Amino acid sequence: MQTIIIGIGNTYLSDYGAGIYALNFLRHFHSDIPGTKYVDGGFLEPDLTTEIVPADNLIFIDATDLNSQPGTVRTYVGEEMDRFLNGQPKNSAQVKGLTELLNEIHQLNALPQRRALIGIQPFCLDEGDCLSTTVEEVIPDVCCRVLGLIEEWH
Repeated sequence: MQTIIIGIGNTYLSDYGAGIYALNFLRHFHSDIPGTKYVDGGFLEPDLTTEIVPADNLIFIDATDLNSQPGTVRTYVGEEMDRFLNGQPKNSAQVKGLTELLNEIHQLNALPQRRALIGIQPFCLDEGDCLSTTVEEVIPDVCCRVLGLIEEWH
């Protein structure tokens, strides 16, 4: 069973890079989980399809507008994730890119049933090469959620 964890974002735009920072945290402290592959999704590059298609389980980590207080973390699983993404404004390149990526995988009949999005409400999206304190403090919670999903799905 293969689990693909994809961190999305840009580490040069402060909290916009939260998905990448969480991915790196997981990669550093939990690199030994069998069947788990960590992928830096950056700005959702088109070649991500080839990374995802063999997956049994798929987890995205991303700075996401949750209409909540900065640092809020929410987990959307399966169809709940699909509904959340479809309900988001498509003016965000990131949401549009993730939706298009999932649609492409769905057309290939390769969309994993076990899939999730862990969204983090950003505080600061200005230029900067580190997370705001508010978002940095929730990275361990994000990682616990990822590990919980992996444990549940395996």
